[in-house]
Amino acid sequence: MIEPAGPSLSVVIPAYNEEARLPDALDEVTAYLDAHFPDAELIIASDGSTDDTEPITQEFAEKSPRLRLLSLPHHGKGHAVKRGMLEAKGAVRLFMDVDLAVPVEAIAPFVEATQNADIVIGSRSVAGAERSGEPLSRRIGGRVVGRATRLILGLSVSDTQCGFKAFRAEVAELLFGVQQVNGFAFDAEILYLARRWGMQVVEMPVTWSYGEMSTVRLHHGVQTLGELVRIRLRGMR
Repeated sequence: MIEPAGPSLSVVIPAYNEEARLPDALDEVTAYLDAHFPDAELIIASDGSTDDTEPITQEFAEKSPRLRLLSLPHHGKGHAVKRGMLEAKGAVRLFMDVDLAVPVEAIAPFVEATQNADIVIGSRSVAGAERSGEPLSRRIGGRVVGRATRLILGLSVSDTQCGFKAFRAEVAELLFGVQQVNGFAFDAEILYLARRWGMQVVEMPVTWSYGEMSTVRLHHGVQTLGELVRIRLRGMR
């Protein structure tokens, strides 16, 4: 018996205690997928949420068959994205943040770009990108982490941390299958492995807006630096 083909696209959104932002995100992403990718699946990877994130997702899923809830223990954003990308069935697998800092309209161009690249990553730094609303302290901290990432891991991409990235299915399964970082440096680990294995990575400019309810804090930057060092040490073995 021939197995039915999987969806053309999987969208993975990691979420930790996102009851305030999740309903609007579900409405907007689902409406976009209905219009542009009718067969796509949407996965909410709950990172051990203790608020109404999971009940909201389950209630919404009753109205939208494309939506799946992945209920996970609280191990960090990287772990949630990893599990979501490995559970996904789409020919293209894209993860994005629940605050929709990059608008849903970017999904189609990123999916199209995977026809000529293994990985397509959003960049807030390349020509054509726009960013707004970001506090100066957050922007400076981001630049410090970005430069440290490029220095420690030898990466040439301008923006490793933008939470909007698309992968061909076979590439996603390979990279996320060996990912070890559970925290915010997971993007850097994925791109480091991709460079080591000769995969083609393309940066695309995005329009990015800072979310007032952002959960990223200063101590996350310190944790990220430690994770970067561990990634590099593992790569030297």
